Amino acid sequence: MSKLKIPKREAIHQQAFYYLLLIQSFAFPLWKRITPIILSLIVLNWIMEFNFKSKTKLLISENKLPNFFLFISIYVLYVIGLIYTSNFAYASFDLEVKLTFLLIPVVFFSSDFSKFDKKSIIKVFISFIGGCFLSSILSMLHSYYLYQSNNTSFWFFYSSASAFHHPSYISMYLIFAMTIIVYLLINDLIKNRKLKYIFGLILIWFFIYVIMLSSKAGIFSLIIGIVFLLGYWIIKKRNYLISIIMIIIFILSIALGANKIPLVTNRITSSFQALKSNKNDVNIEDGTVQRMEIWKTSLDIIKDHFLIGVGTGDVKDELLAHYDKKGMTFAKANNLNAHGQFFQTFITLGFIGFLNLVLMFFIPLFQAIKKPNYIYLFFIIIVFINILVESMFENQAGVVFYTFFNSFLFLSSKQLRDQQ
Repeated sequence: MSKLKIPKREAIHQQAFYYLLLIQSFAFPLWKRITPIILSLIVLNWIMEFNFKSKTKLLISENKLPNFFLFISIYVLYVIGLIYTSNFAYASFDLEVKLTFLLIPVVFFSSDFSKFDKKSIIKVFISFIGGCFLSSILSMLHSYYLYQSNNTSFWFFYSSASAFHHPSYISMYLIFAMTIIVYLLINDLIKNRKLKYIFGLILIWFFIYVIMLSSKAGIFSLIIGIVFLLGYWIIKKRNYLISIIMIIIFILSIALGANKIPLVTNRITSSFQALKSNKNDVNIEDGTVQRMEIWKTSLDIIKDHFLIGVGTGDVKDELLAHYDKKGMTFAKANNLNAHGQFFQTFITLGFIGFLNLVLMFFIPLFQAIKKPNYIYLFFIIIVFINILVESMFENQAGVVFYTFFNSFLFLSSKQLRDQQ
């Protein structure tokens, strides 16, 4: 924390807020059930601090208001979607899942982030990296335990390799943690040489672990993320020889992984084979084929409800009805969503909601480029890639992660801004 003189009561709440940020960032890759508790404590601490006049001033100061309205706008649209929905039970559940789209911006934007210096911000990042590392180690121990009872390497891959989250979510967390580590190392924000080596080893381990998780969205995000990080390295260091060597190492690592870990490559190649030989089989259980068929179904619904969608509570009913109509028994039996947040939001809120979601990413993206704030830029890119192929805002693990770090990184932009 920066050493500023502030009233004792305010200082207590500021400290509590900061420590809760540390706990929440650490908990993301671990226990899902603790997240609502921590968020409740953050909101409670914010309420007990009172001084709402000062909070309002903070909210409208420093040109933060446009971004605040942008960040909460999607939730406002979901509330408006109640007007023309019929399934209020699902609508209330959906609004509860997405509540942090409203709560976190309200609390964060009305809190004074200027009282956090750069070291404080970095500690939040390190806490998140620590949570990711502990999650990966505990998951591997769990996999080893399962391996002892059933001697097969399957336990070390895909969903069996993640004890806490679906592989797509934990892969997204790990890739963001990798970008943080690269950011810290490139900008010499870790001074201790031994710590640099430790973080370097953690970076390599996260790379291996993402491959083991074998989430197709995760691997694609990893490849794109590494390309951007290599570009960042070139911009910052301007050492082209080392950059070329790193690119060669990266290509060789992917090739080696493809050759030595067949369980991972089989998931990818089987998807291409399934798309080639079973294009008309809507009930094949391959995830890629299912996703393609669901996207086609989503487009059919969008055509019928283009402008304002089907409403907040009717998206699931519409999808299931169309699955039934098209004979997609596997998708219906498994209650599958649109498997892409842009499709999911378009069905629910129509073109208005879709456009709003696009702006939620591209306006901060341009701001992060203009500042520049590369770590925020990488975060936006990573989440954007993942929501293209997963409906990550239909799950608390995706919503809270995005809303927390989106507001945190935006409000910490002054501390994180790269020097020109």
